[in-house]
Amino acid sequence: MKFRVFVSLRAGIHDPQSIATQQALSGLIVSDIQSLKMGRFFDVQVSDLLDVESARAQVIFAASQLLANPVMENYTVEGPFL
Repeated sequence: MKFRVFVSLRAGIHDPQSIATQQALSGLIVSDIQSLKMGRFFDVQVSDLLDVESARAQVIFAASQLLANPVMENYTVEGPFL
């Protein structure tokens, strides 16, 4: 089973990379973009021998303990994608 974990900065956390990217887009005459927020994602492959609930619980645990910094970041888990 495959899951995807999306990680992004929490609201209010300064994100200079997103600001610079938005400014660069504005310079390319793409000025209608009002805000931009960058993040990252992880594709996590879990054993097909596990049931869906156990697999999802393991991915959520991994995201909460290692893939995302809970002080500065939020995460969402999508899947499973069979």
